[in-house]
Amino acid sequence: MPNKTLSRFEQTGRLIAKSNCFALRCEDGGEYWLEMDRIPQHLLDQRVRIDGVMFGASLIAVEGIGPA
Repeated sequence: MPNKTLSRFEQTGRLIAKSNCFALRCEDGGEYWLEMDRIPQHLLDQRVRIDGVMFGASLIAVEGIGPA
């Protein structure tokens, strides 16, 4: 089984609802799917800062989220 290295992730962008999930849309056009325990509805469609762990190329396990 290959050894998967997890990497820390910090990024700002817009918190969006997409395909019944949540994502971070970055200014460069990139998007990341977000895995979160709590959904901060008050930050939806707002610019946020995400801290977490990257899994693969596009999934972030969010450990912290707040206004940017």
